[in-house]
Amino acid sequence: MIRRRNTSILKAIIYLFLYLFLLIGSIAVLAQKGIIPLQFSPLHSLLKDKSFNLQKYYSFQHKTPKEEVGDSVLEDFKVAKQMGENIIIKDVKEYNLVEGITLEEKIKLIHPTDFDKLQWEISQFPDDFARYFISVYLPDNNKVKYLFVYNSVTYTVEATNADTNNLMTLPYQIPTEQK
Repeated sequence: MIRRRNTSILKAIIYLFLYLFLLIGSIAVLAQKGIIPLQFSPLHSLLKDKSFNLQKYYSFQHKTPKEEVGDSVLEDFKVAKQMGENIIIKDVKEYNLVEGITLEEKIKLIHPTDFDKLQWEISQFPDDFARYFISVYLPDNNKVKYLFVYNSVTYTVEATNADTNNLMTLPYQIPTEQK
């Protein structure tokens, strides 16, 4: 009988310390989050004069992504994105047509004088991250000459307008000289 009473007292003391520990910990977390003032936290008042800094360990939650990651990583991400876009544009330029030539070669045959001026731009579909719009235009008048849809999963190029469809499907004919 005495033994049973001692174990129940021991259990009560252990439960009391656990509840006290959880209460102090939850007050410290609430104070750190700013829900209650820091002076109500017994943990913060004990550690206020010590060299241990709780703010250092919890401050990562309040940082913006730029502060957390750093400028160099964001620059690396931008460079990697640009490299990925350049690879996609290169894949579209080197897309083989039925005629046995690439898309870039056919555009060069059709537009020999304007070929060096043509700009290739890429934009991603808003709802499908595997598909991209590729537009080819002259920067002088910003008129889109050709518009393609590139699927980065299947590596296919599709025409989106009549001129682009004609470019991809009709065989190239050498222009005849007018007299």
